[in-house]
Amino acid sequence: MNIEELIDALQERSFDAKREETRLLAEHFLVFFMWQVYRETLKKEDDVQVIKPNLARFVHDGFDMLRTGPEGVFVQFRLRYRNSFGVPLMDVADPRGLSENMRLARENTVLEVADIFADIFSAVGAASATGRGLAGKNGLFRERFLAHFFAHDEMCVRELRLFLLAIYRRGLFSLIQKEKFTHMQGVFGETEFSSDTGQGRIFLSFVSVLEPDRKRVVFAGGTDDFTGNSFTLHSVATDHTGVAELIGEVLRYWPKKRIAQKKVFHAPQSMRALN
Repeated sequence: MNIEELIDALQERSFDAKREETRLLAEHFLVFFMWQVYRETLKKEDDVQVIKPNLARFVHDGFDMLRTGPEGVFVQFRLRYRNSFGVPLMDVADPRGLSENMRLARENTVLEVADIFADIFSAVGAASATGRGLAGKNGLFRERFLAHFFAHDEMCVRELRLFLLAIYRRGLFSLIQKEKFTHMQGVFGETEFSSDTGQGRIFLSFVSVLEPDRKRVVFAGGTDDFTGNSFTLHSVATDHTGVAELIGEVLRYWPKKRIAQKKVFHAPQSMRALN
């Protein structure tokens, strides 16, 4: 498969995205990236198999052109996006500071574009020997593609792992399950740690007492998962180093004895007074 064939296949794509934020961004990205921005650049590498291992980087470049390019067509698109959704065009590789609505738009956009390329490669695989070589690795391609854009998310989740091993699985899960109140909280050093339970999910929040708007992270997982392996990044307003610092403080100040844990991590007194 050569670049011209890939471009032709992209031009014929239809978009299944239900969310307007996802559809608008994915649709315009493909047009700008494959037709107006990188067509001449990619033609220097005519075989798609050559660029496929680094395709996520080319795609990221395309998104960045949409987000920062000075050309009028990019400026007009950014104005349209802001007018439509009330926020500036996001960096699809950076989840920091996004509302839940835009976080979902970001995730769905990346998934949509990944699926588009994977579907095209699969279709080529059914038609040619070269394509079969591409299609045979589609699972790995998609995994690497998503890993590029969700690298920050994954690093944040990795920072949570020690917390899960040392605290969540060793009493915190049971403490939350047994508590009749859906919200529990405590301050550990300069970090406020809280849990909220509802609709089958547990939200774990780590927030800086000194910089609550600039340094915070929230993870979400299943209420019946005592291992915590289902937790994913829900929202974040710092880099993964900041996430490590927030979680590290809770690890440092978390009491070892169960009685002491209940004294420092519990439902707020105001909530208890109402019951």
